Amino acid sequence: MNNNHQNTENRLATDKVGSLIARYSIPGAIALVFFSVQSIIDGIIVGNYLGADALASVSLILPAYTIPSSIALILGIGAQAQMSIAMGAKDYVKFKTALKTGAVSIIAYAIIIALIFNLFPRQLAGFLGAEGDLLDGSLNYMRGLMPFMAASLCFIFLDYTLKTLGHPRFSMIMIVSSILLNILLSILFVTQLGLGTFGVGLATGVSILTGCIISGCVVWKQLWSDSNLKDKKRKIQLVPIRTDIL
Repeated sequence: MNNNHQNTENRLATDKVGSLIARYSIPGAIALVFFSVQSIIDGIIVGNYLGADALASVSLILPAYTIPSSIALILGIGAQAQMSIAMGAKDYVKFKTALKTGAVSIIAYAIIIALIFNLFPRQLAGFLGAEGDLLDGSLNYMRGLMPFMAASLCFIFLDYTLKTLGHPRFSMIMIVSSILLNILLSILFVTQLGLGTFGVGLATGVSILTGCIISGCVVWKQLWSDSNLKDKKRKIQLVPIRTDIL
């Protein structure tokens, strides 16, 4: 793994800009396409098998999922920028500082969001406009998804960490695999097990948790097997991440 990391650094320093852009942008573009396909297929499954009310119930709750994910995206990009700069300068202490700061930030943020969403689901659903017959469907969807909310936010951070460590294709594979698993589980839970909107949320949560665990194991293994990164320790600093957010 140490050799792989060294090869990654050498390629980033010596390869042509065009090839590097292709190496990192194409997997990212493919992942975005699958994200779009996922929402379309989820809509087809819910609309065809559960009806218009169920589709409306799920759609009402989506902002509660996408807005926190967007903030996690900002944290991931900020950490990735600092880690990439440090890696280019071969400043592995700064790399570990950015990584640790980003990891602690995303974990703290994920815990707060998960607590809010799991403790106050009815209030949140009402705030987003779910009422009457739509309220039950929205709450069931939230009960399936929200226990996995923290894992979802951490998965976003791990995705950017994998790219920084030189694994853009593996990052794409993890995202695509998670989305495909989500689709398969949605079909199973809705059409075979009859779990309704709860099953749709549960399918999303289980698929994200699976991707988060695998990605976390890969990142952890590389950090502990790379001599340049293993022994470098540094305290948390809020400035690196805050600077990129602002």
